[in-house]
Amino acid sequence: MSALKNLEAKPHLRKNNRIRSIYSSLRIEANSLSIGQVRDVISGQLVLGEQKEIQEVKNAYACNRICKKILNVMEYEVPYTSTVLMEKLGLKSKETFRKNYMNPAMQLQLVQMTIPEKPKSRNQRYIRRNRG
Repeated sequence: MSALKNLEAKPHLRKNNRIRSIYSSLRIEANSLSIGQVRDVISGQLVLGEQKEIQEVKNAYACNRICKKILNVMEYEVPYTSTVLMEKLGLKSKETFRKNYMNPAMQLQLVQMTIPEKPKSRNQRYIRRNRG
């Protein structure tokens, strides 16, 4: 419990852990940027490297922040409609919700559909997956 309190009290530790996590994930995908370059990209500094790799870092960081928002409004194994989730996030556009929140969370397998064979069903619900 004290380790969790330590992270809450020191936001720079959370940021460093997030940077290491993004670096490790992208390294597995053959991204050649160093951890220092990843840190610089996230900090908005100029980095020399392949544009594709720099964009991968930016996308991973954005997805990390966005996925965190949707997970904060969902309880484990509780089904939610897209309308309820949009209300909790303060969103009005279904397209923005799908593109920027739900699709990234599902690609990372953080959220799953209750009826995956019918993604546009009016009875569709979304569940936060327990990754442990």
